Amino acid sequence: MPDTTPSTTGAVDIWVGAEVYVSLDDNPQIEQNGTFGEEWNLTGLLDGSAGFTQNREVSTTEATAWGKGVVDAADYGFKSTGGFTALEDNDVTRYLINPGSTEHVIVAPKPAYAFLAYCTTNQRGDTEILITRKKARVFAPSIPKTQEFAGTAFEVSHFVDGKGGLFDRVIIDSTTGEVTTIAPIRIKGLNTPETPLNIHGDTVPAGG
Repeated sequence: MPDTTPSTTGAVDIWVGAEVYVSLDDNPQIEQNGTFGEEWNLTGLLDGSAGFTQNREVSTTEATAWGKGVVDAADYGFKSTGGFTALEDNDVTRYLINPGSTEHVIVAPKPAYAFLAYCTTNQRGDTEILITRKKARVFAPSIPKTQEFAGTAFEVSHFVDGKGGLFDRVIIDSTTGEVTTIAPIRIKGLNTPETPLNIHGDTVPAGG
């Protein structure tokens, strides 16, 4: 009989801290240890209850046989959207809210396009960083002013690159500071641990 004892080896992640970094550079990168350089700008404090939303959608075409029902289906048009809520009023959030505006003139806003890096930390201090491989579309549909401190919610669209990639991901262990390696388990003949890919699709060396 199969062992039905719950596993105690899998860790549960409770995300206790998060940051969003924004870059308008053409080719921004981060250090292997997760350090952000001057080409990245921090959005400031975030609303933890809102979290980072990440929604994924596909369109589906179904083939139906007469009197039999659906016999096959094909998916296309993958779409990735997300969002975050910034609490601070600073240069970065003001730009994302009203790109193209001046100090004294607010122009009709259009969505901003920028590279985003989502940085989250769990209860053990481990860090996961997701960096968009292409510039994301960022828009604030509403900028309310109320007696409650609500912040500004940004809607984000993520775009795939020519390889179908959405994000580069780095996972940093809190104890060693090393980049986590992950070995394939579902491909015959491939069992060498792999490290995350950077914004160029290149392998990030292990060791942090």
